[in-house]
Amino acid sequence: MNTRSSFLRRSVALLAVVAGAAFVQAADPAGSAVRMNRTTAVEKDAWRHQVYQNSINIDPEQNYLLTFWVRADQPTLLAVSTKHSTTPWGFFGLRTDVQVTTEWKRHRLPFRGEKAIPEHSRLAFNFKEKGAAQIWIADVSIHLAGPDGKDSPNLVENARFEDGLAKWSHEGTRSGVYSVDVQTMPEVEAAVKATAESAASN
Repeated sequence: MNTRSSFLRRSVALLAVVAGAAFVQAADPAGSAVRMNRTTAVEKDAWRHQVYQNSINIDPEQNYLLTFWVRADQPTLLAVSTKHSTTPWGFFGLRTDVQVTTEWKRHRLPFRGEKAIPEHSRLAFNFKEKGAAQIWIADVSIHLAGPDGKDSPNLVENARFEDGLAKWSHEGTRSGVYSVDVQTMPEVEAAVKATAESAASN
């Protein structure tokens, strides 16, 4: 075996490993993040604190994949669902809870569009638990499932919150209890760090 050729092959392989590792390490959400900020615990109806987008054009004959990144300043649960954004306001396709930690995690949730009303579907993120917490959601997408999905358009508008809360709605806001805003990634990091330092000092 040619020594020079063998060296080149090993070098290329090593570069591929390094590039792959760098790609994994760089797998963070793009854009900004919406913050669901509950500053005090509630006694009931935790689900009322939510962020959602209406008028999504989901085809009842198609299969879809929802992807999004999420983290919180302390472990909590987030409810994720698709439902009608007009009467009869019913759920369809997706209704589940995801565990949220203090690290960014990307979730991939497949669902069927059956019973959707085209142009009148809602994607909703709701608090599941009653405690105080900050939850950040970023880089949201709904694409067709399967091999053609990567080339299909993202049905979620302003998916990376680069235009603030444009195209998004929220409910349950109340001064001193619950608010919704958009933060940059450095602001998210600072908020998580502040909560951790506060907990350590108590």
